[in-house]
Amino acid sequence: MVDFAVRAEGLGKRYRISSAPRHTPALRDILGAPLASLRERMAARSRDFWALRDLSFTVRPGEAVAFLGHNGSGKSTTLKILSRIVTPTTGWIEIAGRLGCLLEVGTGFHPDLTGRENVFLNGAILGMGRREVKRKLDEIVAFAECEAFLEVPVKRYSSGMYTRLAFAVAAHLNPDVLVIDEVLAVGDAAFQKKCLEKMNDVSRQGRTVLFVSHNMAAVEALCGRGILLDRGRVLFDGPVREAVGAHLARLDGDAFSPDRLDERVAALPQDCEAVIRSVALRQDGRSVGTISNGRELEVLIEVEVKRPLDGFRIVFDVCDAQGGLIARSNHDEKADRAPDVIRPGHYQARFTLPAAFLGPATYGFAVALATARGWLHGQRVEAAVPVVNDCAINRMQPRRRFEGKVLINGDWVLEAERQNLPRAAVR
Repeated sequence: MVDFAVRAEGLGKRYRISSAPRHTPALRDILGAPLASLRERMAARSRDFWALRDLSFTVRPGEAVAFLGHNGSGKSTTLKILSRIVTPTTGWIEIAGRLGCLLEVGTGFHPDLTGRENVFLNGAILGMGRREVKRKLDEIVAFAECEAFLEVPVKRYSSGMYTRLAFAVAAHLNPDVLVIDEVLAVGDAAFQKKCLEKMNDVSRQGRTVLFVSHNMAAVEALCGRGILLDRGRVLFDGPVREAVGAHLARLDGDAFSPDRLDERVAALPQDCEAVIRSVALRQDGRSVGTISNGRELEVLIEVEVKRPLDGFRIVFDVCDAQGGLIARSNHDEKADRAPDVIRPGHYQARFTLPAAFLGPATYGFAVALATARGWLHGQRVEAAVPVVNDCAINRMQPRRRFEGKVLINGDWVLEAERQNLPRAAVR
């Protein structure tokens, strides 16, 4: 009997990044240019990028392991290699048993098939027999809470229904290794709790869970071990609390600057349906690395959309030091109409965070892209940004203390209630 569930040795993944122009050069340009010049230009237009370098680890049966790190650190690439979606450039992996993966919302689903048909399709992809899927069907449907829509094509599902069914299939078909990559964020709080309980059950049954999430509270609740990655290498491998602490310490100690944010944007996957091109944080018309809570904050975002997308959204998140979501806003929050289909092109978005909204602390700011189907994989930029208390607030409101993380500027009304007492009771 093997003493491991997953074993990786010397994993490396190299990508060739090209900066060649999108248009094809004309024949006259090619024939008119010297051969040596053409070779120099072709060499300058491409470079090697190593998403992983010499990555080695072993996961025992029944372990729940979290992979942590910034976007671009190699977490998703590692899980794609383990799921055999991506072939490693160097090294090897070994998996004991069947592997079920949920790397994106609805992985393996066909939009024109019904919910029932997609359950059987996804089960076949995971290596399950028809009888085994049929035996688990009622349990899957009950977990996903989509009994009334089982015979409806999944392209007509809401993003929440789509997510619930996709997770239910991956979690209930008894894989020996379950791979989950940041898909729970699209569900509501009740669904996320339900999923975490299910993954805990999977782990207690002796099966292995590999988990990637930006929610540190969920990571600590589910996993006992954490592997912290940076630029494709292991920085820390040990108890999950220590791994989370090391990750947060890197966020807090990472001197934020506009240049650093540009580096993270440049590390995003470029083969997505829409890509974040730039993110900037500005106060008083200039880029900032430390935010004063006495002035408005402008978040400027540039996005390239490569094909028509239904329900496209640019999302801005504010998180606490543990990764818990404090506030979320998206560029199209109108609930009185159906989501638009955005056309291909380059877009600029500006979001304004009001003054005196956040208390003094270090927060995680994130910009992400989503569609009606859920998050666009890999299109999320994060930064740990310190917020300092503006002395102007104290001068204007000397008796007011900023307690908590968010200032709620709601309207209060205090009225004296007139009591109609009996005349005999009045003295």
